Amino acid sequence: MRESENSDLLNEQMEKIDREYKEFVEFRKTIQPKKEAIRFSLIYLLLGCIWILFSDRLALMVSSTQEVFQQVQLVKGWFYVLASGVFFGWIVFKRMRLFEMAINELVKEYEMLTMADEELVAMDEAIQEQYLEIKQQKNALLTSDERYNLAVEGANDGIWEWDIKGNNFFISPKVAEILGISSEEMTDTAEPLLERIHPDEQQQVKASMEQYLKGQSGIYEDTYRIRKNDGSYIWILSHGKAIWNKQGEPIRVAGSYTNVTEQMQNQEKLHQLAFYDQLTGLPNRALITKDINTSIQEHKGQEYKMAFIYLDIDDFKHINDTIGHAFGDDFIVMIADFFEDEVDGFGQVSRLGGDEFGIVIYNMNAIEDVEILAKRLLERIKKPWKLGDYEFYVGISIGIAIYPESGKSASALMQNGDTAMFHVKDRGKNAYSIYTPAMRQQTWNYIKMNNLLRTAIENNDFSLYYQPQIDMQTQRVIGVEALIRWIHPTEGFISPMDFIPFAEATGQIYEIGEWVLKTACEKKREWKDSNHGSLKMAINLSSKRLTQEGLVESIKKEIEEHGLSGCCVELEITETAVMNELERAIEVLHELRALGVTIALDDFGTGYSSLTYLQKLPIDILKVDRDFIRSITRENEEGHIFRFVTQVAHNLGLKVVAEGVETKEQLMFLKNNGCDIAQGYYFSKPVPTHEIGNVIDQINHLEKE
Repeated sequence: MRESENSDLLNEQMEKIDREYKEFVEFRKTIQPKKEAIRFSLIYLLLGCIWILFSDRLALMVSSTQEVFQQVQLVKGWFYVLASGVFFGWIVFKRMRLFEMAINELVKEYEMLTMADEELVAMDEAIQEQYLEIKQQKNALLTSDERYNLAVEGANDGIWEWDIKGNNFFISPKVAEILGISSEEMTDTAEPLLERIHPDEQQQVKASMEQYLKGQSGIYEDTYRIRKNDGSYIWILSHGKAIWNKQGEPIRVAGSYTNVTEQMQNQEKLHQLAFYDQLTGLPNRALITKDINTSIQEHKGQEYKMAFIYLDIDDFKHINDTIGHAFGDDFIVMIADFFEDEVDGFGQVSRLGGDEFGIVIYNMNAIEDVEILAKRLLERIKKPWKLGDYEFYVGISIGIAIYPESGKSASALMQNGDTAMFHVKDRGKNAYSIYTPAMRQQTWNYIKMNNLLRTAIENNDFSLYYQPQIDMQTQRVIGVEALIRWIHPTEGFISPMDFIPFAEATGQIYEIGEWVLKTACEKKREWKDSNHGSLKMAINLSSKRLTQEGLVESIKKEIEEHGLSGCCVELEITETAVMNELERAIEVLHELRALGVTIALDDFGTGYSSLTYLQKLPIDILKVDRDFIRSITRENEEGHIFRFVTQVAHNLGLKVVAEGVETKEQLMFLKNNGCDIAQGYYFSKPVPTHEIGNVIDQINHLEKE
C-alpha cells in the first residue's frame, strides 16, 4: 500500500513539472534579445525623429520671441528626456518583471526538481531495500525449502500431510522406509495406509481423528499398530496439527509418524512386571485389586454379587525346608495350574505372594456355588503330589469374603478374606470359612497382642517366677522351674497360655527365649555362693527354638558367661517340639547333653505319648502333665497307667517328675508309686524372684521338723 501511494505522488509531481515546463518554453519563445534590442532602438529613433521634426515647429508656433523659443526648447528637451526615460523605464520594468517572474519560476521549478530528486533518491533507496528484502526472503525460502527437504529426508520420524478438501495424502520416504514400502507403492490417497492399520484399532483411529477435527483446536495424537510389508505389525505414535477455514471446516492436517514399537514392548514388559507374577504368570495382587475395583465401579448402584476367595497352602514351609526352594517354586507352579484347571473360567485366579493365592468370582449367582468350589478344591488337593522322586500331601486353608456384605472395595474384600483364612488356620487348617464381623475382632486381638508383645520385648516388661521342685525321698527342694510372667500396666496379668503360642507363631519367641535363658542364668549365679547354690535351674525351651540355628552355641555362651556348669541347668522340651522335626531334635539334644545340661520331656501325657519315642530321645527326666495327675487315685485307670509309665521310665534310666500336685493324697500316691520329684501348689505356687529364697527355706525347714 505504501509503495502504491509513493508511486502515485511521484506521478502527480512529474506531470506538474512537465506542464510548467511547457509553459516556460512558451514564455521563452516570446523573449528574443536581439529582436527586442532592434525593436526598442527603432522605436527610440522614430520617436526621436518625430519629436525633433514636430517639436521645433510646435515650439516656433507657440514662441513669440527668441527667448520664449529657447525656453520652450529647454522645456521640450527636459520633457523629451523625462518622457523617454519614463517610457523606456516602463518598458525595462515590464521586461525585467518578466525576467523576475521567469527567474522565480526557474527557482521554484529548481526547488521542486530538487525535492523530486530527493524523493526519487529516497524511493530508489526504498526500492533497493525492498529488492534486498525480497532477495533475502527468496534466499530464506530456498534455505527453508532445503531445510524442510533435509528434515523430511533425515528425520527419524516419517512425515505425512492430508489435504482434506482434495483428499490427497502425502507421506515422506521415511514412512515408506518404516513400513517397508517401495516408492512405486506410495500413493496420494490415505486408503491404502488405513488398510494397513490393525483391524482391532481401525475404528479407534477413525474415531480419534474425527473427534480431533470436530474439536477445532489442540494437537492430534494416537497410538496404534500398523502392518509392514512382511506382515508383521509395528506400533506407531501419530502426531498432527490441523488448520480450519472461517466456517470451521478442516482444510489440511500435517504431522509425523514415530516408530514406538520398542517403547511399547518395554511398556508391556513393565506391565507384566507390575501386574503379573513372574513365576506362575498369574495376575498379581496389584492387578487383581485393580480389576476388583473396576468391576465394583462398573456395577455401582446395581444388584451385584462378587466373591473373593483367599487360599493359603498349609505348611508350605516344610516343602521348602525339606526338598529345597527350587522344588518349592516348581510346586507353586503346579498348584497355580491346578487352581486354574479347577476354576476353568468360573473365576479369575491370582497369586498374592508366597504360597497365597486368590480367586475372584465376578457376578456371583449364589454363595452355594462358591462353597461348592471351595469343597471341591479341598477334596481334590488331597491327591499325592509328585516332584521328582518326592511324593507328599498338602492341604489348603480357604477364606471367603462376599461383596458387598464383607467389604465394598478390593482392599476390604482381600483383608476380610485373609481374616477368614486366618480363622481357618487357627482352627486346624485344611478347611474353608466365610467371613463374619466377629472374625474381625479376632484379627484385632491378634494385632493388639502383636503390638503389646513387641512393646513388652522392647521395654523388658517380663519377669520370671520360680516354682520349687521337691525330692520325694528327702522332701527337700532340689531345684526350681523358671516360669515367665507378664503383668501389663493396663491389661493386667496375661497368661503364658495366651502369649507364648502367639509369640511362637510370630517368631517373637526367639527374643523372649533369649531373655528367659539369660535372666534365669543370672538368678542361678546369685545363688552360686549361697545355701541355694546346689539347686538346679529348670528352663522351658520353646518348640520353635529347639531346632533354631545356633541354639546350642547360644546356651553354651550364657552358661559360660555366668560362670555356671552345665549340670546346674535343666532344659524342658515338649513332645510336640520333638515330633515336628524328630531327627534334627535328637541331634540338638545330644549336643546339649554334651554340655552337661539335663534334658526333661515336659507335658508327658498330653501329646503323642508314645513310649517308643522314649527309647530314641536323649532325655534324663520325664515330666507327667498336671492334667494326668489331677484325677489320679489309687485304683483308677490313671493310677495304673502312672505306675506303668514310672516303671518304664526307671527301666530306661529316667527320673519321673509329677506336675500340678495339689493335695496330700496325690503326694502320697506319687511317693508310694515310685515318683522321684514333685512340684505344685501343695508346696508352693510360682513366686517372684524376691520371694523364692524364703519359700525354699520354709519348705526345707518344714521337712526338718
